[in-house]
Amino acid sequence: MNRRILTVFGATGFIGRELLRCLNNEKRDLFSVVRIFSRKNKDTSFLTDLNLNVEHIQGSITSHRDVESAVKGASHVVNLVGILYPTKNSSFDVIHHESVKNIARICNSSGVQQLIHISALGSSLNSSSEYARTKALGEKAALSLFPRSTILKPSIVYGPEDDFFNRFHRMAKISPVLPLIGGGQTKFQPVHVNDVAQAILVSLDEKQNVVSGKVYELGGPHVKTFRELLRLLLRYSDPPLKRLLVPMPFWLAKSQAIAFELAYQLFGVAPMLTRDQVELLKADNIVTAGSLNLLDLGITPKTLSKDTLSYLKS
Repeated sequence: MNRRILTVFGATGFIGRELLRCLNNEKRDLFSVVRIFSRKNKDTSFLTDLNLNVEHIQGSITSHRDVESAVKGASHVVNLVGILYPTKNSSFDVIHHESVKNIARICNSSGVQQLIHISALGSSLNSSSEYARTKALGEKAALSLFPRSTILKPSIVYGPEDDFFNRFHRMAKISPVLPLIGGGQTKFQPVHVNDVAQAILVSLDEKQNVVSGKVYELGGPHVKTFRELLRLLLRYSDPPLKRLLVPMPFWLAKSQAIAFELAYQLFGVAPMLTRDQVELLKADNIVTAGSLNLLDLGITPKTLSKDTLSYLKS
């Protein structure tokens, strides 16, 4: 049997940690080595709780040499790297597009069997959002430079460490009102982080030969508007919260986003909202009719419920 080595870029992030937990609990013998690639000074203390043969490599995903070192000898590669807003050192294009080109090209020249690239639902070359455009460019690069790539495109990913429900829950704990950007009519199809991790594991294991060169859109069983999601958040919080939901036009949201971005530039405070995120909210984020999805991977998505949102505690 050939030695199977898995390299995971972005393993210290929200989806990455869940993927490693699932791999540890359910498919510990699937790979002889699990190689973790992370930025320098990134907290990897959680790795000590895993009974996996872990190799940890620190470096920059924008460095050809670092990526080459991480991929060398690997049979399978998963790329989970993404950013929600540009930083002083990383732009959307560099992280979502150029680094994917780098990974796919090196995978192709290194004899990697499989590349799974995690993108995002709503990615489009014609989007007014730079986040969505660069995500689409990354997908195109992966499939062009490594045609056997599998692209997984989740909607909003939720779970104990998410950046959506937790963000608005924190806001609800200190504010009597929550903003409904654009009136709160944008539609989403939230998918649980465990379902995304399972989609990756299934693609790496029993569906490996089926998923090659294909794109899967990952969404939960329910389509909800932004307003409906905030109502669920308030209802399922422990204890339940009562807050006023106030419509906020896109132009006003953009004005607030400018202030948040300025605070980030001056003081390094992570922005609660950016202008690009406002652009994203102008388009629905739901699975396209007829697209390959979780059910095609044999996964029944979890229901958005009080149980799956039990982490929302005051």
